[in-house]
Amino acid sequence: MSREETYFWKIKTADSLGAGTEARIKLSLHGESGDMEFSWLVSEFAYLDRDLPPDARGSSAWLPMQPLRERPKDFARNTVTLGRFPSCPGIGNLESGVLISDGSGSGSDWQVDSVRIMVSRSAYWLADNVGLVKGGVEKRLTFVLEAETEWSPMTWKRKQAALRDLARTDPVQWLARKRENDRMIASVRPTPYAEQHSRNALLEAGWTPQQVEDLLAGRSPTSQAILGKVAEGSRVSTADGTRVPVVEGVRVPTAPGSVIPPLSTRESEPD
Repeated sequence: MSREETYFWKIKTADSLGAGTEARIKLSLHGESGDMEFSWLVSEFAYLDRDLPPDARGSSAWLPMQPLRERPKDFARNTVTLGRFPSCPGIGNLESGVLISDGSGSGSDWQVDSVRIMVSRSAYWLADNVGLVKGGVEKRLTFVLEAETEWSPMTWKRKQAALRDLARTDPVQWLARKRENDRMIASVRPTPYAEQHSRNALLEAGWTPQQVEDLLAGRSPTSQAILGKVAEGSRVSTADGTRVPVVEGVRVPTAPGSVIPPLSTRESEPD
Protein backbone atom coordinates (compact mmCIF):
# COMPACT_ATOMS: atom_id res chain seq x y z
CA MET A 1 0.00 0.00 0.00
CA SER A 2 1.47 3.36 -1.06
CA ARG A 3 1.88 6.04 1.57
CA GLU A 4 -0.47 9.02 1.61
CA GLU A 5 0.62 11.97 -0.51
CA THR A 6 -0.77 15.45 -1.08
CA TYR A 7 -0.80 16.65 -4.70
CA PHE A 8 -0.83 20.42 -5.22
CA TRP A 9 -1.61 21.90 -8.63
CA LYS A 10 -0.62 25.23 -10.18
CA ILE A 11 -1.93 26.30 -13.60
CA LYS A 12 -0.63 29.30 -15.55
CA THR A 13 -3.05 30.83 -18.06
CA ALA A 14 -1.49 32.37 -21.16
CA ASP A 15 -0.97 36.13 -21.51
CA SER A 16 -2.95 36.69 -24.72
CA LEU A 17 -6.28 38.26 -25.62
CA GLY A 18 -9.18 35.97 -24.65
CA ALA A 19 -6.90 33.37 -23.03
CA GLY A 20 -8.83 33.12 -19.75
CA THR A 21 -11.95 31.16 -18.92
CA GLU A 22 -14.79 31.13 -16.40
CA ALA A 23 -15.51 27.47 -17.03
CA ARG A 24 -15.22 24.75 -14.42
CA ILE A 25 -11.98 22.77 -14.73
CA LYS A 26 -11.17 19.19 -13.82
CA LEU A 27 -7.92 17.26 -13.93
CA SER A 28 -6.83 13.63 -13.68
CA LEU A 29 -3.30 12.29 -13.19
CA HIS A 30 -1.57 9.07 -14.22
CA GLY A 31 1.56 7.77 -12.48
CA GLU A 32 3.82 4.76 -12.80
CA SER A 33 2.02 2.95 -9.99
CA GLY A 34 -1.57 4.22 -10.15
CA ASP A 35 -4.09 6.81 -11.25
CA MET A 36 -5.86 9.75 -9.69
CA GLU A 37 -9.40 10.04 -10.98
CA PHE A 38 -10.85 13.29 -12.31
CA SER A 39 -11.31 15.95 -9.66
CA TRP A 40 -12.90 19.39 -10.06
CA LEU A 41 -10.26 22.00 -9.33
CA VAL A 42 -11.15 24.25 -6.40
CA SER A 43 -8.88 27.28 -6.26
CA GLU A 44 -7.19 28.22 -2.99
CA PHE A 45 -5.21 31.17 -4.34
CA ALA A 46 -4.57 33.13 -7.53
CA TYR A 47 -2.18 35.89 -8.54
CA LEU A 48 -1.12 37.71 -11.68
CA ASP A 49 2.08 36.28 -13.10
CA ARG A 50 3.66 39.73 -13.19
CA ASP A 51 3.36 39.88 -9.37
CA LEU A 52 6.19 37.33 -9.19
CA PRO A 53 9.66 38.63 -10.15
CA PRO A 54 11.14 36.79 -13.15
CA ASP A 55 14.09 35.52 -11.08
CA ALA A 56 11.68 33.97 -8.54
CA ARG A 57 9.62 31.95 -11.00
CA GLY A 58 9.80 28.21 -11.41
CA SER A 59 9.23 25.22 -9.18
CA SER A 60 10.83 26.69 -6.04
CA ALA A 61 8.52 29.75 -5.99
CA TRP A 62 5.17 28.11 -5.41
CA LEU A 63 3.67 31.25 -3.86
CA PRO A 64 4.70 34.90 -4.23
CA MET A 65 6.65 36.29 -1.29
CA GLN A 66 5.46 39.92 -1.56
CA PRO A 67 2.12 41.73 -1.06
CA LEU A 68 -0.23 41.41 -4.01
CA ARG A 69 -2.74 43.67 -5.62
CA GLU A 70 -6.37 42.61 -5.64
CA ARG A 71 -6.70 38.87 -6.27
CA PRO A 72 -7.61 38.18 -9.91
CA LYS A 73 -10.28 35.77 -11.10
CA ASP A 74 -9.32 32.11 -11.23
CA PHE A 75 -7.94 30.97 -14.60
CA ALA A 76 -8.03 34.53 -15.96
CA ARG A 77 -5.52 35.88 -18.51
CA ASN A 78 -1.88 35.81 -17.26
CA THR A 79 -3.06 34.43 -13.92
CA VAL A 80 -1.52 31.65 -11.87
CA THR A 81 -4.19 29.64 -10.06
CA LEU A 82 -3.34 27.17 -7.28
CA GLY A 83 -5.06 24.46 -5.24
CA ARG A 84 -4.70 20.88 -4.10
CA PHE A 85 -6.24 17.46 -4.43
CA PRO A 86 -7.46 15.58 -1.33
CA SER A 87 -4.71 13.41 0.17
CA CYS A 88 -4.57 9.99 -1.43
CA PRO A 89 -2.22 7.00 -1.86
CA GLY A 90 0.83 7.95 -3.92
CA ILE A 91 0.76 7.13 -7.64
CA GLY A 92 4.53 7.13 -8.18
CA ASN A 93 6.39 9.17 -10.76
CA LEU A 94 3.94 11.28 -12.74
CA GLU A 95 3.70 10.42 -16.41
CA SER A 96 0.60 12.06 -17.87
CA GLY A 97 -2.71 13.73 -17.13
CA VAL A 98 -5.95 14.93 -18.70
CA LEU A 99 -7.27 18.50 -18.38
CA ILE A 100 -10.91 19.31 -19.22
CA SER A 101 -12.90 22.55 -19.34
CA ASP A 102 -16.65 21.96 -19.07
CA GLY A 103 -17.30 24.82 -21.51
CA SER A 104 -19.52 26.82 -19.14
CA GLY A 105 -19.38 30.59 -18.71
CA SER A 106 -17.50 32.97 -20.95
CA GLY A 107 -14.29 31.92 -22.63
CA SER A 108 -15.01 28.21 -22.85
CA ASP A 109 -11.85 27.86 -24.96
CA TRP A 110 -8.90 28.32 -22.62
CA GLN A 111 -5.24 28.99 -23.41
CA VAL A 112 -2.92 27.34 -20.91
CA ASP A 113 0.83 27.93 -20.62
CA SER A 114 1.71 25.26 -18.07
CA VAL A 115 0.47 22.85 -15.42
CA ARG A 116 2.68 22.12 -12.43
CA ILE A 117 2.13 19.43 -9.82
CA MET A 118 3.91 19.47 -6.46
CA VAL A 119 3.92 16.18 -4.54
CA SER A 120 4.01 16.66 -0.76
CA ARG A 121 6.38 19.62 -1.19
CA SER A 122 9.18 17.30 -2.29
CA ALA A 123 8.89 16.77 -6.07
CA TYR A 124 7.79 19.14 -8.81
CA TRP A 125 6.40 17.96 -12.15
CA LEU A 126 5.82 20.15 -15.20
CA ALA A 127 3.61 19.94 -18.28
CA ASP A 128 4.74 22.91 -20.37
CA ASN A 129 3.37 24.60 -23.52
CA VAL A 130 -0.06 23.06 -22.97
CA GLY A 131 -1.89 25.23 -25.52
CA LEU A 132 -5.61 25.44 -26.27
CA VAL A 133 -8.05 23.56 -24.02
CA LYS A 134 -11.38 23.51 -25.88
CA GLY A 135 -14.63 23.31 -23.95
CA GLY A 136 -15.68 19.69 -23.37
CA VAL A 137 -12.61 18.24 -25.11
CA GLU A 138 -9.91 16.30 -23.22
CA LYS A 139 -6.44 17.86 -23.31
CA ARG A 140 -3.66 15.33 -22.82
CA LEU A 141 -0.70 16.38 -20.67
CA THR A 142 2.80 14.88 -20.48
CA PHE A 143 4.76 15.53 -17.28
CA VAL A 144 8.51 15.72 -16.78
CA LEU A 145 10.35 16.02 -13.46
CA GLU A 146 11.24 19.68 -12.99
CA ALA A 147 12.88 19.53 -9.56
CA GLU A 148 13.01 17.45 -6.40
CA THR A 149 14.29 17.69 -2.84
CA GLU A 150 16.14 15.14 -0.73
CA TRP A 151 12.78 14.09 0.75
CA SER A 152 11.14 13.26 -2.56
CA PRO A 153 9.92 9.68 -3.15
CA MET A 154 12.36 9.29 -6.05
CA THR A 155 15.34 10.35 -3.94
CA TRP A 156 14.23 8.00 -1.18
CA LYS A 157 14.04 5.08 -3.64
CA ARG A 158 17.55 5.80 -4.94
CA LYS A 159 18.93 5.96 -1.40
CA GLN A 160 17.29 2.64 -0.53
CA ALA A 161 18.72 1.00 -3.66
CA ALA A 162 22.21 2.31 -2.80
CA LEU A 163 21.91 0.94 0.74
CA ARG A 164 20.85 -2.48 -0.57
CA ASP A 165 23.93 -2.53 -2.81
CA LEU A 166 26.12 -1.54 0.14
CA ALA A 167 24.67 -4.36 2.27
CA ARG A 168 25.70 -6.83 -0.44
CA THR A 169 29.20 -5.44 -1.03
CA ASP A 170 30.32 -4.02 2.34
CA PRO A 171 28.09 -5.26 5.17
CA VAL A 172 30.38 -3.89 7.89
CA GLN A 173 30.04 -0.32 6.58
CA TRP A 174 26.32 -0.83 5.97
CA LEU A 175 25.81 -2.00 9.56
CA ALA A 176 27.76 0.97 10.92
CA ARG A 177 25.50 3.39 8.99
CA LYS A 178 22.38 1.49 10.00
CA ARG A 179 23.26 1.56 13.71
CA GLU A 180 24.12 5.26 13.58
CA ASN A 181 20.73 5.93 12.02
CA ASP A 182 19.06 3.71 14.64
CA ARG A 183 20.73 5.72 17.41
CA MET A 184 19.39 8.96 15.93
CA ILE A 185 15.88 7.52 15.75
CA ALA A 186 16.16 6.10 19.29
CA SER A 187 16.82 9.62 20.59
CA VAL A 188 13.28 10.50 19.49
CA ARG A 189 11.33 7.26 19.94
CA PRO A 190 11.95 3.65 21.03
CA THR A 191 13.36 1.28 18.40
CA PRO A 192 12.88 -2.21 19.90
CA TYR A 193 13.14 -4.04 16.56
CA ALA A 194 16.15 -2.20 15.08
CA GLU A 195 18.53 -5.19 15.42
CA GLN A 196 15.97 -7.57 13.93
CA HIS A 197 15.49 -5.23 10.98
CA SER A 198 19.28 -5.23 10.46
CA ARG A 199 19.34 -9.03 10.60
CA ASN A 200 16.55 -9.33 8.03
CA ALA A 201 18.18 -6.81 5.68
CA LEU A 202 21.54 -8.63 5.76
CA LEU A 203 19.84 -11.96 5.09
CA GLU A 204 18.00 -10.41 2.13
CA ALA A 205 21.38 -9.16 0.87
CA GLY A 206 22.52 -12.76 0.52
CA TRP A 207 24.60 -13.34 3.66
CA THR A 208 24.25 -16.66 5.48
CA PRO A 209 22.67 -16.78 8.95
CA GLN A 210 26.08 -17.51 10.51
CA GLN A 211 27.70 -14.60 8.67
CA VAL A 212 24.88 -12.30 9.79
CA GLU A 213 25.31 -13.33 13.42
CA ASP A 214 29.08 -12.73 13.14
CA LEU A 215 28.49 -9.25 11.70
CA LEU A 216 25.96 -8.33 14.38
CA ALA A 217 28.33 -9.58 17.10
CA GLY A 218 31.16 -7.42 15.71
CA ARG A 219 33.34 -10.27 14.45
CA SER A 220 35.31 -9.19 11.41
CA PRO A 221 36.14 -11.42 8.43
CA THR A 222 39.81 -11.38 9.56
CA SER A 223 38.89 -12.74 12.97
CA GLN A 224 36.64 -15.37 11.42
CA ALA A 225 39.43 -16.50 9.11
CA ILE A 226 41.73 -16.95 12.11
CA LEU A 227 39.07 -18.75 14.12
CA GLY A 228 38.62 -21.22 11.29
CA LYS A 229 42.31 -22.06 11.02
CA VAL A 230 43.68 -22.49 14.53
CA ALA A 231 43.09 -24.95 17.34
CA GLU A 232 41.80 -24.10 20.80
CA GLY A 233 44.41 -22.67 23.15
CA SER A 234 45.48 -19.34 24.55
CA ARG A 235 43.33 -16.46 23.30
CA VAL A 236 43.87 -12.76 22.73
CA SER A 237 41.38 -9.96 22.04
CA THR A 238 41.41 -8.81 18.42
CA ALA A 239 40.74 -5.26 17.30
CA ASP A 240 37.03 -5.99 16.93
CA GLY A 241 36.68 -7.55 20.40
CA THR A 242 36.80 -11.23 19.39
CA ARG A 243 39.08 -13.45 21.46
CA VAL A 244 40.94 -15.83 19.16
CA PRO A 245 43.55 -18.57 19.76
CA VAL A 246 47.19 -17.57 19.34
CA VAL A 247 49.35 -19.94 17.30
CA GLU A 248 52.80 -19.84 15.80
CA GLY A 249 53.00 -17.98 12.50
CA VAL A 250 49.59 -16.26 12.73
CA ARG A 251 49.58 -12.51 13.22
CA VAL A 252 46.44 -11.36 15.02
CA PRO A 253 45.05 -7.79 14.72
CA THR A 254 45.12 -7.13 18.46
CA ALA A 255 43.09 -4.66 20.45
CA PRO A 256 44.91 -1.76 22.15
CA GLY A 257 46.45 -2.82 25.46
CA SER A 258 46.08 -6.57 24.92
CA VAL A 259 49.03 -8.84 25.65
CA ILE A 260 49.85 -11.93 23.63
CA PRO A 261 50.72 -14.74 26.02
CA PRO A 262 53.96 -16.62 25.39
CA LEU A 263 53.84 -19.96 23.63
CA SER A 264 55.97 -22.80 24.92
CA THR A 265 56.78 -23.94 21.40
CA ARG A 266 57.69 -20.46 20.14
CA GLU A 267 61.40 -19.68 19.71
CA SER A 268 61.07 -16.31 18.02
CA GLU A 269 58.49 -13.66 17.24
CA PRO A 270 56.38 -14.41 14.16
CA ASP A 271 57.09 -12.39 11.05
